[in-house]
Amino acid sequence: MTVRYEQARGIRLPGQQPDGTFAASSSRTIDGPLDEAYARAVAALGAVHGAPASARDTGARPYARFSADAGGSVLMTAEGTSSGRVKVAAVHERLASPEEAAQAKAALADVLRRL
Repeated sequence: MTVRYEQARGIRLPGQQPDGTFAASSSRTIDGPLDEAYARAVAALGAVHGAPASARDTGARPYARFSADAGGSVLMTAEGTSSGRVKVAAVHERLASPEEAAQAKAALADVLRRL
């Protein structure tokens, strides 16, 4: 709530987190079973960031966290939708500037677009 208040008044930049770092996110809804969509997303992000530092590949909302070369980490989640598709979302956290956030957002969107 405080972050939105400060962003509305120009005190905090868009994407800036309470700790002063920035985050960028992207998502895509894809066809296929949850486990297959999750595996494809892990492989796609793994090609960029290497093996996940932590992961849970079971349950209704599996996730994988990757260490990022530019600093911070990338958290990817997959979740089934009511239409039988899978929403894959990724967020790059702890970026140093809005410029890094813009680059990270474009990179995440590019990876997810190829799923």
